[in-house]
Amino acid sequence: MTKAWREAAALRAAGIPQFGRQVQITAHIFKPIDTYKFDPNNLADTTKAIVDGLVDAGLFVDDSRQYVIGPDHRWGGKGNPEIVLEIIEIKET
Repeated sequence: MTKAWREAAALRAAGIPQFGRQVQITAHIFKPIDTYKFDPNNLADTTKAIVDGLVDAGLFVDDSRQYVIGPDHRWGGKGNPEIVLEIIEIKET
């Protein structure tokens, strides 16, 4: 499954230009049922594969802390099962 997530992310991100600065990633996890027992952090292996796929596609030079903060996992809400990444470039100080 990890390989499939990585390859799917790389395909989806093909052609998107590389980010020029460090980014912060928040992974919003959506599920078809709303249950308080769901732990969004349980998808860390999946989001790691997705971020690796984004590196493969050239969005980031690497996924080390120098380039990427996160992903932080959040409950996205009830809906179609999906993971939506919010990627924000960090302003230089």
